[in-house]
Amino acid sequence: MIESTFFKTDNDNYYLYDDESRLVLYIHPELAKAEQGKSEDKYYIRKHDYLKSKGLIKSHQNIHFSTINSNLIKDSISQTKQIVFEVTDKCNLKCIYCIYGDLYDIPTARNIHEINFKDASALLKFIINQKADDDDSEFFISFFGGEPLMNIKFIKKIISLARRLCGHKKLKLKFSMTTNSVLLLKHANFLINNDFKLLISLDGNKENDSYRISKNNNCSFDLVIRNLDYIKDRFPLFFENNISFNAVLHDKNSIKDIYEFIYKKYRKIPRIAELSLDNTRKGKEEKLRKMHKYINAKDYDSLKMNKDIYNLSQYESPRYHNIMNFLNYNSVNYYISNINLIIQDRDIYFPTDTCLPFSRKIFMTVQGKIMPCEKITTDNLLGTVNNNVLIDTDFIASQYNILYEIMSKQCSNCYSYRICGKCLFKITKFSNTKKNISCDSFCSKEIFSSKLNKIFSTLESNRKYLFQIAETPILI
Repeated sequence: MIESTFFKTDNDNYYLYDDESRLVLYIHPELAKAEQGKSEDKYYIRKHDYLKSKGLIKSHQNIHFSTINSNLIKDSISQTKQIVFEVTDKCNLKCIYCIYGDLYDIPTARNIHEINFKDASALLKFIINQKADDDDSEFFISFFGGEPLMNIKFIKKIISLARRLCGHKKLKLKFSMTTNSVLLLKHANFLINNDFKLLISLDGNKENDSYRISKNNNCSFDLVIRNLDYIKDRFPLFFENNISFNAVLHDKNSIKDIYEFIYKKYRKIPRIAELSLDNTRKGKEEKLRKMHKYINAKDYDSLKMNKDIYNLSQYESPRYHNIMNFLNYNSVNYYISNINLIIQDRDIYFPTDTCLPFSRKIFMTVQGKIMPCEKITTDNLLGTVNNNVLIDTDFIASQYNILYEIMSKQCSNCYSYRICGKCLFKITKFSNTKKNISCDSFCSKEIFSSKLNKIFSTLESNRKYLFQIAETPILI
């Protein structure tokens, strides 16, 4: 049950947010007092009663969650935008914080497998054959690891196959890869000739990056920088358009360190990720806690001394993303961005923010397991490839709906149901049908009111955010 929410900003301005209409109204303080039964002003008491009678101030709103079926999953498979291959689980580094390292409890043995080309080609054919001949959308084939460049033979073969399969189609093939850059120079010509989008792992300067070590316990930084500098100097246009950076935040760096090094050296604004606290190996909890840092919006304020970095980094900060999500999903901007939704009877919601199966991507592991994506554990198996592609859409739909039913009891009372951001498989496993699943991101009315305070206090002080977001509507 969701209620209309009254809140106050740090500037002592009062607002009313109505969830059903997605309206935020600037109001007189007396109207807020009337809601609390504390106003003695008869005009605002009458105004409060009038707005309530017209349904703008609601005591309760029921949230209706949908279910999925086999046909929806089949449609998602045919329309998926990306296939990701775990090319190999081998790596030429042994980063201290690696999810497959000593700090985490991953049951499957690593550093010994390479993907089976026959199985990978079967999945690729399965997906591309379902694409309409006149489909001219972009379709990404992405390579993941381990370090994917350690199995360059597979990458070359699968790209060649993809081009043959798409020979008569209008599909726009795109290629991407996450890499540690150790082998970047060796394979530069191939990557450039195929217009690869490369996400480079780099945690800042040499000290910041010192968790990223080789098998001989040597820091990989100097080699990585040498390779990157070569690409930047010899192929500046490719570097500018195709290379981006991802940094992991930990106890040897800071948001300020990361941005200052990468931006000053390469004129790039990196993504920043937190260390995972899931599946920690027994006995390693304390070590991981010491290494871990949360991404804090206030940390971005430390960049104010460098105006260029600060202005660009603001659009990557949690503060900005919170505002963007709210305005795009909890305001009328949602309908502006999705004009067809205005004529619908009601919006369609699913419990949590879990992607519908295969709606965004399909991930295939080195063992031939089919997963929703590369960010969750192999416990959440949606299919297999063993000569043939085996995906039981009826079973997947049934399993999802069981979990949806369990979660809907919590989600229907969560004020962040529109902007959840929580993946179901970060809460539980695909095969878990127990009814005691609990979400640690549940948002009560009090928590939501506090979020609204932060969002609108920031908007009042940074109006450029509002115009930036309004000028770039989302399309769903």
